[in-house]
Formats: sequence, structure tokens, C-alpha cells
Amino acid sequence: MKKKKGNILGLSLSFLLLLPLSIRAQSISISLGLGTLLGGGFSDAWTSTTDFYKQSIQPTQKINTGLEFYVELVLMANDNFGLAIGGSYLNRSLTGNKGVFRFPETSALQGHFSYTPELTTSLVPFYASLIYSAPFLYKARINLAAGVDYYLGSLRCYYDNLEFNFSQPFSGWNYYAHLYETTNMKTFGYHAGIGLELELSRNSFFMFEIFFRQAKFTDFSTKLKEGANLPYMGTGPGGETQEGVKVFLYGQKYSGAEEWGDVLYFINSLDITSLSLRGGIKIRF
Repeated sequence: MKKKKGNILGLSLSFLLLLPLSIRAQSISISLGLGTLLGGGFSDAWTSTTDFYKQSIQPTQKINTGLEFYVELVLMANDNFGLAIGGSYLNRSLTGNKGVFRFPETSALQGHFSYTPELTTSLVPFYASLIYSAPFLYKARINLAAGVDYYLGSLRCYYDNLEFNFSQPFSGWNYYAHLYETTNMKTFGYHAGIGLELELSRNSFFMFEIFFRQAKFTDFSTKLKEGANLPYMGTGPGGETQEGVKVFLYGQKYSGAEEWGDVLYFINSLDITSLSLRGGIKIRF
């Protein structure tokens, strides 16, 4: 995979160096689109620091369709071959596996608490594509593109889906947690696509494109968002958490009940392999 990306990137750079010798046309395009999951997903995990709870995970994991925004500069060496350089913004919302934690049968307090992670990603890929363009019907062209992407991004965890269900009221314990977001979320990926370009005037065109993209994030850590504490039961204090660890949700036992342990939620990887549909306007100058 890395060799393939390196070859495409090398071809793109070589092509870019040759363009000033034979460049014929330049254009800039702005487009909006939707991206939907196509084989991608993410790996998440629940864990507790003690064996106090009966733990279960319900499979609710999914990635929803998200908005995309593109700005692209196209440099053509001739009527058929060119290079596109651009940047885009992608948004994906994610629902993680629901974690359910139950009290043991020997406990005087019966019931459970659960949490369904709601996450969102903000991704900014910068990319280069080799383009092949050919006439198609009247005042239309078919464009083929393939290239590499360099992604920057962030992943945030929200806390709207916390549920408590206990057999009796109590004030001897609280649930204390934090909202986390990622830092240093970077990776390489690649894309390939096909598009239809329709002439609106001499220098303006409408375009519609379908793109397949592949990228996977595995190397990232998280940081605490200040002031993003979960509501808790009871009146006792919570605890402190550690920055720089790959934990998105932190559940703190109540002081004095240490055997109950802590509850942690992790994201281990994020695969955004997906299909993107976009449409927009291209201006030639």
C-alpha cells in the first residue's frame, strides 16, 4: 500500500515539474458533496479497571453520511492530461458500541448504568490527482482521476446518551467523566474517481463526480476538554484524569468505593473508506 501511494505521489510530482513547459489551461473548482461509508468503520473498546461489574457491549457501531467541501486547482498539460491539487473538508458522525455495566448479584444496590458513545470527526485532506479527460457527447467531457491524500483531523466524543437504572436511590457514588478529543491525527490515503463535466459557457462548467477514498487512522492520542464534565449522582468529588492517553470517556468511581473501579472507553482505529458524491462549478481562466 505504501509503495503504491509513493508511486502515485512520485508521478504527480514529476508531472507537476513538467507542466510549466507545456501548460495549456488552468481552472479552479468549488464543490459540495456527501460521503457515505463503504467498507470502513472504527474499532472501539470498553474496559473497567476492576472485575466489580458485569460488563456487556451491544453492537450499535456505525458511521453516518457526512458533508464534504472541496476547492481544487486543475493544471492541464494538453487536452487530455492534467494534474489537480486541492483541499477539502469532510465531516463524519459516529455511533460507538453501547457499554452496559451491571452491579454484581451480591451487591445491595442493583441496576446498571450505560453509555452510547456519540462521536464526530473533522477531517481536512490535501490531495494531488492525475487526470485524464476526454470528450463525451455534445459539450461534455468524462474525467478520470487517481491520487494521494494527506489527512489532518480531529475526533471528539460527546456524552448525551448516559443512562442510569438502579433499584433504589443512593448518594454513595457518582459517575464522573470527561469529554475528550484527539490530537496529532494524521495519515495518508488514496482516492480514485470518475466525473462528468458539462459546459455552461465558454469558461464555466458544471461537474458531477463519484470518488472512492481510502484512509485509516491508527496513531492518535487524546486530550481533556476543560469544563466538559458529565453530570453525576451524589455529592462527592470525582477524580482527575490523564492527558495524552488514547481514552475518550473516563468514568470515575466515588471515593471510598475504590473496588468499583473506573470505566474507560477507547477508540483504537478509524477507517474512513467511503464513497463520495460531489457536484460543483468549475471556472477556466
